[in-house]
Amino acid sequence: MEAKVFDNGDEPYKEWLENNPEGYVLNTERSPDASYARFHQPDCSHISGWSSQYRSDPYTGDYRIKVCADEPEPLIEWLMECRPKSVAIAKSCRSCEPSVEGIGLHQLPEEETEPETHEEGSAASVEVNRYERSEAARQACLEHYGAECEVCGLRFEERYGEIGEGFIEVHHEVPLSETDGDVEVDPIDDLKPVCPNCHAMLHRESPPLAVDDLKERLHPEG
Repeated sequence: MEAKVFDNGDEPYKEWLENNPEGYVLNTERSPDASYARFHQPDCSHISGWSSQYRSDPYTGDYRIKVCADEPEPLIEWLMECRPKSVAIAKSCRSCEPSVEGIGLHQLPEEETEPETHEEGSAASVEVNRYERSEAARQACLEHYGAECEVCGLRFEERYGEIGEGFIEVHHEVPLSETDGDVEVDPIDDLKPVCPNCHAMLHRESPPLAVDDLKERLHPEG
């Protein structure tokens, strides 16, 4: 069976999952230069966790696509042909653990390339928009929630000691860049304390994920 690509709407993808519970799913990026590839089982919550809170087509829209087949081999062949840069870093999902190990990603041929060096440090002038933030709103947010990540629960003081006391970032549920000038901010409903890692993950999609959505996707430790 050939690999089937779903890149333009979740309904056909959802139908395939329902009709092929024993199949395999490759989750990768839309770009041919993708640097991400994960193999899943169809019932894995990371690639089939439907929620009305998500925006339209969260699984096959924006920058992610799904490639599906009855067996792993067509997916690996597709990966080698269409996303060669992802071959070396392709992995199986640790949550659903699809049986891709049998044929072994280690069997994929490795590219022989010369080590590359890259230059950095050149000065560049960049013009950006800076959106003013209210320190009073930030403080009110932290007084309500405390300096604890609302996604993963990290408290920097517990992890790093005194140097981490009070350290946390504050996330705007509605980005200031999407508002028209000055806007009233509710420090409890509109702002949430998050650690830098979770803050970055919230902004991996556009518009950003809601804090509760990212919390649902969080893998348990271990």
